[in-house]
Amino acid sequence: MTIEEARAWLDKSPFHEKCGIQVDSVGVGSCVMSARIEEEDRNLWGIAHGGFVATICDAASGLAVRTTHDEYCVTTSSTMHYLEPARGDLIRAKAKLLKDGHAISVVEVSVYGDDKLLAEGSFEFFCAAGKQGQDER
Repeated sequence: MTIEEARAWLDKSPFHEKCGIQVDSVGVGSCVMSARIEEEDRNLWGIAHGGFVATICDAASGLAVRTTHDEYCVTTSSTMHYLEPARGDLIRAKAKLLKDGHAISVVEVSVYGDDKLLAEGSFEFFCAAGKQGQDER
């Protein structure tokens, strides 16, 4: 998947556009996305809302899986560990495929802002169409 294909795929989602999520890089089983933290993305303490951070993680993880699978991969579970508050104006999520299964894939993701590790997560995906180049079963 090229960076242009990845950006075109993300552009199909009004939700991700609304969140301002952008694809920075993509490779086989990996993805980096970024988003500016706007005022409406912050909680009552002025830091990025945990749901906003989890959203960019889910998007980056999903695209990392999408690089090795055909259509229809959906999140089945996720775990987030918030390590530092996201006080800056930009966050970047780096996702890496850990297990590239036929139907279940697992991705780890790290979130950075202001050159600090802010959060880590693990995402599991169900991939209905199977891996690219394989017949459906």
